[in-house]
Amino acid sequence: MISNEELIYNKLIELYPNSLKAISEISKNTTDNNLFVESQYKSFDFDDVKNCHFDCDDAFHKSPDSLFLFNNALYFIEFKEGDAKPVDIRSKIHEAIATLYTICVKYLSGINREDFFNLNIRYAVMMRKGCPTTFLGDWRYSRN
Repeated sequence: MISNEELIYNKLIELYPNSLKAISEISKNTTDNNLFVESQYKSFDFDDVKNCHFDCDDAFHKSPDSLFLFNNALYFIEFKEGDAKPVDIRSKIHEAIATLYTICVKYLSGINREDFFNLNIRYAVMMRKGCPTTFLGDWRYSRN
C-alpha cells in the first residue's frame, strides 16, 4: 500500500513536473554561483511550489529548498551558505507545512486532517559556514 507521504510527493511531481532536479542544481548558491552539494541524485525543488493557502495571493513566499521522499518520510532540506536566522527557518517550515496541507485539501481528498497531522515529516538545515551551535542555541531560546 502506498503511504500518504508518497501520495503527496507524487502529486507534487505531477503538479510540477519540471521540479524534479539534481541536488547540485537545487543547492546552488545563485549569489556566488557555487554548488553546495555535487550530486546528480534527484530531489524535488520545493522553491518552485507556489505557497498558496486559502484566500492567498497565489505567490511565492519563504520555502525550504528541497523535498525528498525516503522510507515513507518527507524530508525538507534547506541549504545555507552562512548564518541562518531562526525566524527565517521557522517561517519556511510553517509555509511548507501550510502549503502541503493546502495541496492535500485541494488535490488529495483521501488525506484528511488527522491523516495529515500523522504524516512523517522531517526538516534539516545543511550549513556550510556559520555556527550551527549558535543557531541551535538561538533557536532553543527564541521559541515560545
